[in-house]
Amino acid sequence: MTMPADGVVDGVDVDRVAAAVAACPAVARLTGGTSGLGTYLPGRRVPGVVVRESAGLGPPTVEVQVVARYGPAMGQVARQVRAALAALLPGGVVDVIIDDVEVEPPPLVVEVNPPPLVVEVEPPPLTVVEVVVVDTGPLRRDLGAP
Repeated sequence: MTMPADGVVDGVDVDRVAAAVAACPAVARLTGGTSGLGTYLPGRRVPGVVVRESAGLGPPTVEVQVVARYGPAMGQVARQVRAALAALLPGGVVDVIIDDVEVEPPPLVVEVNPPPLVVEVEPPPLTVVEVVVVDTGPLRRDLGAP
């Protein structure tokens, strides 16, 4: 394996690999995971991208570890990452590790000026429950007559 210089390891520019993977719509972000997977460069680290030396004369294997967005199938995420790296790594082997799935909360929908709520309610029918009769005595009629 060659020593990293300006972000290039065994002919692979890990910064460009990281940028291409991060630009995939199905990828939330690159991650080193709990193992801290990444490429160590002078003074910095590129998380989620590792270049592994090939056993033969072929190109090196590039391993990327990502957090996928919720929605696409995991195979679709891997195909999207490989397609994004095809131009950077022609004929190269790309291993995609999906470390986690990011679930975004559903968008909050707020109506600025909701229409007024009009509910027509019929009054309940009147029902006589109890009648009380009070005797006040004879009625008097005073109309000014004797």
